Amino acid sequence: MQDLTTALIVPVGVFALTLVASPGPNNLMLSSSGTNFGFRRTVPHMLGVSLGSPILLLVLASGANVLFEYNSMRVILRYLCLAYVFWLAFKIATSPHPKDTDRARPLTFLQAAAFQWVNPKVWSQYVSVLAVFVPQREDFWVSVIVIAIVFLAVGLPVAVLWTMLGQVISRFLNGTLRLRLFNVAMAVLLVCSVARSIVDMPLLGPGS
Repeated sequence: MQDLTTALIVPVGVFALTLVASPGPNNLMLSSSGTNFGFRRTVPHMLGVSLGSPILLLVLASGANVLFEYNSMRVILRYLCLAYVFWLAFKIATSPHPKDTDRARPLTFLQAAAFQWVNPKVWSQYVSVLAVFVPQREDFWVSVIVIAIVFLAVGLPVAVLWTMLGQVISRFLNGTLRLRLFNVAMAVLLVCSVARSIVDMPLLGPGS
């Protein structure tokens, strides 16, 4: 078991860092939240992303991904992804000024965790992880748990860095118009990043 764990940590860590640190829906939203609400108010969002993503991996490893061998389920997932992302993009683009505390609200822990279930980039990365790094043998669950821990260990610092980046950007957006333009730009980038992920998503290929 120790040899297996050691053999997984480095390659999975590199794989996770490459995927998790790159610009994508989660990181764009964290950066936007850091800009609008600051680091402290974005902590629940960061934790929702960092914990919700490995939980999805465990569910997929338990066999839930078999459901998506059916074309109807893939279509449902596609439209759920699009609907939720367009709602989030609208929320970002129309965000009130952070000083308007009665209306301005960052994502909660549960909202951020729920987003992982319709985030095509997360689905794609975990389908790839299960195919490449997880053997179909008696130490299957050991491998899955190690991978989940590695993604958590990599994902949380990355979430912190993207949020801090957003906080730094906020120093240059002291005007209402600048902040509005930034939010609209982030909303457009979010939609574009998800559209690209959906096109590349292996779960959405031809099926039965």
